[in-house]
Amino acid sequence: MRRPVSQLTLDFGPPPPAGFHNFVAGRNHECLQTLRELPAQLRLGVEPPSRFVYVWGPEGSGKTHLVTALRAEAPAELVVVDDCQALDAAAQEQLFHRFNAITQSPGAALVTFGDQPPSRLPLLPDLASRLAWGIVFGLEPLGDDDLLAAMRNAAEERGLPIGEDVLAYLLRHTRRDMASLKTILDGLDRLSLEQQRPVSLALLRTLLSGAGADEADRLPDRIT
Repeated sequence: MRRPVSQLTLDFGPPPPAGFHNFVAGRNHECLQTLRELPAQLRLGVEPPSRFVYVWGPEGSGKTHLVTALRAEAPAELVVVDDCQALDAAAQEQLFHRFNAITQSPGAALVTFGDQPPSRLPLLPDLASRLAWGIVFGLEPLGDDDLLAAMRNAAEERGLPIGEDVLAYLLRHTRRDMASLKTILDGLDRLSLEQQRPVSLALLRTLLSGAGADEADRLPDRIT
């Protein structure tokens, strides 16, 4: 049920938190399952397939979602490090020693994230080689069907009635990463409540024109 407009300033909260349950995996199912099972395996003392996991992908590929979901469930024995490509010299040295310490701690594990495969990261050679020790997952982009499913799920979580025409329009004429698409859905939700208008292509164009006239102008009035 949609929230009444009169409650907009009272109970309009942040979007639903990122969790494993609302991550649309597409061809990344093995990565999702590995990360999802790891916290429970460590808590139960079960030896995971690998105690070292590295996940890489470009901006918008879902890394931030997975980092957030993993950190929310991680026990003390699980270390999660994001943005390995941005580590300075001191942080690289610290992570290198953390790798070595975890190899001596059977009940601990380390999951790291970056924007490139280990061999392409601007890191100390010894650290780059450590990142490739265990399981390495490269996140693959979602196909059209998976993106549509993800957008439907995100809209449903927000209580946002949205037509297939609007979803298809978003898929064709905006950035195809979920972070950008969810930002637009949140904007549509706010604008729909503020203006007491249903979500439609016209409302979407109003939103995009407010974000940037140039972008709105190059969007067609209808799907072709």
